[in-house]
Amino acid sequence: MHPNSDTRSPTSAPISVDINQGPIACGDTRTGDTSLTQNVYGNPANDALYTFIVTTAGSYVFNTCGSAYDTWVRLYDSDGQQVASGDDDGDCGFQTVLQVNNLAVGTYSLLIEGYGSSQGVYTVTVSGIDGTCPAPTPPPTCLLYTSPSPRDLSTS
Repeated sequence: MHPNSDTRSPTSAPISVDINQGPIACGDTRTGDTSLTQNVYGNPANDALYTFIVTTAGSYVFNTCGSAYDTWVRLYDSDGQQVASGDDDGDCGFQTVLQVNNLAVGTYSLLIEGYGSSQGVYTVTVSGIDGTCPAPTPPPTCLLYTSPSPRDLSTS
């Protein structure tokens, strides 16, 4: 054996201690791999956590169809309280399509994890109920009143 040979077996990818994956917005699709993270919330499965800011109240869909494992999706409010959870919801087998109706304006945490200890590559897409994002409510229309000028009030 050559003295400079490395006989150790190859190492696997490092596990991230940070499950935070950054922001996700309505209309976005994100992919990731929970086998590279750790378990912090929910089931014993590893987690991926996104920040989801609702700027327009409405109903939203969190779709994990196309993921390579049995997904579980949870949504937490800014106080850390779970407001919605789904496992095998929707029409794509063991992947979750979580629909949350009447979501108020605010900051939420979207958790992608697995059923039991399932983990792997996932895809998550955020949309509105009909596939589009809720439209912002337009501001109220105001009529502009202008007072007459002194010239208009003069009598001839």
